[in-house]
Amino acid sequence: MDQTDRDVLNRIRNHIKVLNHSSERMANDHQRMANSMDDLEGDVGKLSERVSAIETNIQWLMRLVMVVLGSVLALVGKIFAA
Repeated sequence: MDQTDRDVLNRIRNHIKVLNHSSERMANDHQRMANSMDDLEGDVGKLSERVSAIETNIQWLMRLVMVVLGSVLALVGKIFAA
């Protein structure tokens, strides 16, 4: 082998190293993205549970407000009717 063949082989080896490093980095990036998506999915699940609980509490509070307002209006009606 002469020097130009060795230079060409060294350049090919260098390109292979660069490509391997890039593919490893991309695999790590994909894994990191997958982990982030899993974490995001868990957070969204927790948030949707909390929103559902808040909606239920709001419904109960609205019923309570209607009962209190109805009672107050009934008392005011009785007071003025008397």
